[in-house]
Amino acid sequence: MKTEWEKVTLGEVATISSGSTPSRSNASFWNGTIPWVTTTQIQNNIINLNDVKEFITDDGLKKSSLKIIPKGTLLMAMYGQGKTRGQVGILNFDSTINQACAAIGVSQKVSSLFLYQYFQFKYEDIRALSNSGGQKNLSTEIIKSIEFNLPPFLEQEKIVDTLSVWDSAIEKTEKLISEKEKKLQWIIIHYFENAEKNKNWIESKLSDFLKPGDKNPVENTANYRKITIKLHKNGIEYINSQRRMVDTRPFYIRRAGELIIGKQNYFNGSIALLEKDFDGAICSNAIMSFSIAKSINPDFLLEAISTKKYLREKSVYANGTGQKELSENVFLSFDVKLPSLKVQNEIMEIVNLQKSEISLLKKQLEQYKLQKQGLMQKLLTGEWRVK
Repeated sequence: MKTEWEKVTLGEVATISSGSTPSRSNASFWNGTIPWVTTTQIQNNIINLNDVKEFITDDGLKKSSLKIIPKGTLLMAMYGQGKTRGQVGILNFDSTINQACAAIGVSQKVSSLFLYQYFQFKYEDIRALSNSGGQKNLSTEIIKSIEFNLPPFLEQEKIVDTLSVWDSAIEKTEKLISEKEKKLQWIIIHYFENAEKNKNWIESKLSDFLKPGDKNPVENTANYRKITIKLHKNGIEYINSQRRMVDTRPFYIRRAGELIIGKQNYFNGSIALLEKDFDGAICSNAIMSFSIAKSINPDFLLEAISTKKYLREKSVYANGTGQKELSENVFLSFDVKLPSLKVQNEIMEIVNLQKSEISLLKKQLEQYKLQKQGLMQKLLTGEWRVK
């Protein structure tokens, strides 16, 4: 018969402490060689030395309440209104910590790596333990009071070993995504941001191949689905039909293949090509629409006029006394340098291949995370026991 799991509080099997911040007004305390970890570095991760942003001196350590926290210690973020509060990390080096971090020093019957996995699994429950008041924070006392079922040490290690297989797959996939995103960024810079260096490319006005979309207002907007453009080139979405809106602007029907641009947020990446799924939807005149000449690859044009460099250079042309807007005529007067259609197509094959690989990897990453979550549900509750 297997040994049963033991119900404990964290304070019964671990010591909980926090750090501090040496005086900022004393320059001799800072820019030394001793790592000083803050909650910024705690992101459900193994915390490596190159993650650390600040270092203190021996003087800063000796003349403050700071102590060296040993490598392998589990840390938990106690403060933070975003995702930070309740997240955990394992120190991969000796370090000091600030007052917003809790260091969890475990007894011999507990694996830090087991708790690292368990607290990620119970993340939302732990956050809910935060004290009441304006600033919801955890404290060392609250953390000590966390109850959980503790398996025998050998079973803890086996659970960690199992979950680590998925952690490794997740880490490798995230690294691949990062590498491919960097490569994609290099491609964008090489072909689009450095377009002026290509002597064989021809400079044109956008008006040479863009034609404004339909401007016949629809009479009954309730009969149509409304769309808007997300920021940062994140595509188009339907406006929630349950959201109460007063239609003070005219709305126009938009067609698949059109280039649509937010007048106010173009420079924040409010630009997209209308996909077939959104054909026949309507948007207000706060969004410009253009049909694109067949001599232009729409995807190439989208990339060319939405690079960070292009948006930054053109942002000075927005005008207005309140919220600045970009007018249709001003937009059409913008210039852009383009190669032949053949070259546009060849470049977009390279870009789209890279984007496709990134998309597939992101789907794979999501699958790994879902699989791990399912395993955590079974293994960390004792529903499945490992030998």
